Amino acid sequence: TIAGDVIMADGKGIDFSANTDDAAGMTAEILDDYEEGAWTPTMTGPTIQSVTGTYTKIGNVCHAQFWIDTSTGAAISAVGGLPFTIKNSDDNSIGPAKEVAQDGQAWVWRPHKNTTTGLFRRYDDSNVSVANAIYAGLLSFIVA
Repeated sequence: TIAGDVIMADGKGIDFSANTDDAAGMTAEILDDYEEGAWTPTMTGPTIQSVTGTYTKIGNVCHAQFWIDTSTGAAISAVGGLPFTIKNSDDNSIGPAKEVAQDGQAWVWRPHKNTTTGLFRRYDDSNVSVANAIYAGLLSFIVA
């Protein structure tokens, strides 16, 4: 029984090498990073009333949630301010989002490599927003 936290030395982690059902192509078996926190989302285009952002980073993958409340309708080009830089690779994922206050439209976030920003587009690939819209989404990406 452990009464307190298990603290790893810098660069060390939990070793899963005793696991015998590894997938083909497996390249690592040590979990060496876990972090939770808050971030401040940004959005280009409409006037922002308020924002909320939280994230969980497990290994080299960051899952970032956002809530952006806007007061004006405008062309949106990006959501950014992520807590970590996006890896310079084509293996990054996209993130779903939805406008939840007005028209309920689905949006998608596409990461820009080596930045903390991604392209933000409506499901039909337009970028037109409505006034008083609220956007909620989950972005998952590989950290540089």
